[in-house]
Amino acid sequence: MIKSRLLQCGGYGVIPLSVLISFVRVIVDYRILRKAQVVVVMSGGGFGHTVMGPDVTRRLFQGRRKVFICLSYHPYHNPKAAIVWPDIDVIFLPFSFAFNLLGRRMFLHCPPWFVALGRATLQQVVRLITDSDSLVLSLLELYDLIPVPENLIGLMRDVPKNFKVPLYYFKLRERIIAPPIRLPEAQREKVKRNLYRNDRSDGHLRVCCLYLRQKGAGLEDVTTSSRTGSPLEEFLPAIRLLNKAGYKVFVVGDVDLDKEVYTEFKGMLADARSSNVDKRIFDLFAATEADVFVGEPGGGSFVPGINAIPCLLINAFPYFFAMPNSWICYKKLWDPKGQLVHYSRLFDEYAYDYSPSGMRIEPNNAEEIYQAVSEFIDDLNIGQEISDGTVERTLPDHVWAKHLNARISGAWIRLFGTEIDQQLSSPR
Repeated sequence: MIKSRLLQCGGYGVIPLSVLISFVRVIVDYRILRKAQVVVVMSGGGFGHTVMGPDVTRRLFQGRRKVFICLSYHPYHNPKAAIVWPDIDVIFLPFSFAFNLLGRRMFLHCPPWFVALGRATLQQVVRLITDSDSLVLSLLELYDLIPVPENLIGLMRDVPKNFKVPLYYFKLRERIIAPPIRLPEAQREKVKRNLYRNDRSDGHLRVCCLYLRQKGAGLEDVTTSSRTGSPLEEFLPAIRLLNKAGYKVFVVGDVDLDKEVYTEFKGMLADARSSNVDKRIFDLFAATEADVFVGEPGGGSFVPGINAIPCLLINAFPYFFAMPNSWICYKKLWDPKGQLVHYSRLFDEYAYDYSPSGMRIEPNNAEEIYQAVSEFIDDLNIGQEISDGTVERTLPDHVWAKHLNARISGAWIRLFGTEIDQQLSSPR
């Protein structure tokens, strides 16, 4: 069910094309850049930074004219994300190109040194275009401006800065309110017509956005490959449960539906291809319009939170990771003797370890996913509070769930041979 998307080639041949298109784009957007009071240039990082970067910029500089520029890489970035922001201009400049060859998706991209050079050059060009008092920042310089909440000052001293920035960003979202993000109205209506053309509910069913992450399998970058999730087959029982509860499920991320699976669910499970919608548009529509979000950790899980969509994280990893106001079901960790490592050790000893020596990391299986989704739906139906403060009192300071009003799934706690542990999960 998973289609290979990642066949990449780098080289100098794509540099002239990238330079030409970027130059034309800067000329086209000259007036926008000329009037900008704040410009941020992003040259590295995954999809999550194309969400977090513009969102940080618009919150920190409210009332000022803002532009966010991303040096875009397929397949890690989605250039269509430029159109969802109501209060900041976002520009994607292509530094890679995608095309189909013999049934496979190919990506030609500029070498990393050229991307770094492109960022530095672009910042200088922007400084020449904008007024002398305009602020021109790199992405890292922007992140340095995120204020650290007083209650987090001094905590996590030994945690690398890049692991703390998203936590500070989530806290920023709590303090500075910004409007939700959406596709433009005309685009939304066009997508809805495609999605619901054969749907007797006329779009009145509740929607669950299901984000499945397969990116990184087999790659040397362990911080990416270790976050690969469960196969779609393991989610099918939970999808049936969601359908029974009245949710139509839109699959986004790195998985395509087989025709047989799509047919089996009789329109209650869909993806971009089955809906005849541009995947880049479909993924953004689902993540911003859904009533609930179920997904795996990655950039795709950043989008729904901006719109306050209730979130259940499946296969959460590494163990420090959480999302604001979310329910969490972590991956499992087995020691060299084949014993399940207890959650108390996970949070204390392995929170930031992407590749624990001699250990085996295992994604959630169908039963665990089903139980986590079942509890998630039940809690939403009865208005269950995410947390009563117990989580914040007991988790180590370096675990994000302690600071983000997150709830650890009872289904996950029961893996350790106990009912929901009152020290880690709020009472039901």
